[in-house]
Amino acid sequence: MGWEDRQYGSENRASGSNILWSIFFGSFPIGTVAGIRIRVHASLPFLIGTTILFEWSKGGVWPVQARIISMAMLFGIVLLHEFGHCFAARAVGGSADQILLWPLGGLASADPPNRPLPTFITIAAGPAVNLALCIISGACIWLLGAGMVPLFPFFARGTIDYRFLQTHSAAYYTYCFYIINYILLLFNLLPIYPLDGGQMFQSILWPHIGYRRSMTIACRVGMVGAGVLALLGLLTFNLMLLMVAIFGFMTCYQRLMIIREMGIEDWSSEYEGVDYAASLKLPQHFDTPKRKRRISKWKLRRLRRRAMEEAAEQERLDAILAKVSARGIASLTWGERRVLRRATERKRQQDEIEISR
Repeated sequence: MGWEDRQYGSENRASGSNILWSIFFGSFPIGTVAGIRIRVHASLPFLIGTTILFEWSKGGVWPVQARIISMAMLFGIVLLHEFGHCFAARAVGGSADQILLWPLGGLASADPPNRPLPTFITIAAGPAVNLALCIISGACIWLLGAGMVPLFPFFARGTIDYRFLQTHSAAYYTYCFYIINYILLLFNLLPIYPLDGGQMFQSILWPHIGYRRSMTIACRVGMVGAGVLALLGLLTFNLMLLMVAIFGFMTCYQRLMIIREMGIEDWSSEYEGVDYAASLKLPQHFDTPKRKRRISKWKLRRLRRRAMEEAAEQERLDAILAKVSARGIASLTWGERRVLRRATERKRQQDEIEISR
C-alpha cells in the first residue's frame, strides 16, 4: 500500500487491543460549523464530570450550578477563539477543517500560507476574538448599570459596583464572561510556544532572521517561560498551570529536535541556503524574447512564491516519509500526520480528475 492510500488519522487506533487507548485518549465529533469539524477529546467529559462531582461533594446546588455555567462559558469562549484562527486562515488563503477541544483549551487545524504575514494574522485572530468579547461584555455591564469595568481588573477596582453584581444575576454572569475572556487573552499572549504569544513572536522574527532561527529563538524563549510558569504553578499549587507549562516545554523541545534532525525549514516555505530562483522554470512564452508582451512584477512574484511553496511542501513530505521509513508511523507528530492526510486527499483528487478526462 502506497503512502497516498494509507490513513494516518487517529481513527485507526480504535481497533482491537487499542480500543482502551481510544476511550481515554481519542476524540469524538459533536458537530460541523462552516465546514469546520468540532471534536471533543475523550478526557474532557471525564474532567468536567469530576469537577462537578467535587463541587457537589461540598454541598448545595449553587456551587454546582455556578461551576457548570462557568465551564460552559470557558469552553464556549475557547471555541470562539479557535474559530477566529480558522476563519482568519481561510481569509488569508489557507485552510481550516477541524477544532479539537481538550482539557487545556482548544487546538485548531488552521493551515495558513507558509509566509510570515498570513501566519501572524491567523495566530493573532484568536486573541483578537477575546479582545472583542471583552469590549462587548464590558459595554453590556455598563449598560446593565453595574458601572465601568476596570482596564486591569486584578490591580484596580475601577467604578464597578460589586454589590450590584451580587444582586443581579445577568450583570454577574456578564462580568464572569468578561473576566474569563480577560484571563484567556492574557494567558494566550504569554511568549510560550505553542501559545499564541509564542507563535506571534516567532512570526514577527521570521521575515528578519529566517524561519529556522526565529523558530529556534521562539522555542528557547518558550522553554524558559514554561519553566517560570511551572514554578508559579508549584508555588500556587495550581495543577492547570503546571500541566500547561509541561505541555509548552515538551512542544518547544520536540520542535527543536525536529529542526535539528531533519535539517530543513519544517513548517515553512522559506529554506535558508536554498536558491529557489534556480529551481523556478517559467512557461516558455514568459521568457521568449520574441514575445512583446511583458509580464508584470507581481505575476512573477506570485509564480516564484508558488514554486517556493510547492518545493517546500515536497521537501517536507519527503522528510516525513523518510521519518516513517526509519522510525515507523508511530513516530509522527499530529502536524505531520495532517500533512500526509492532506497530501493523500490531493493525490486522490488529481487521480479522479485524470480518470474523468
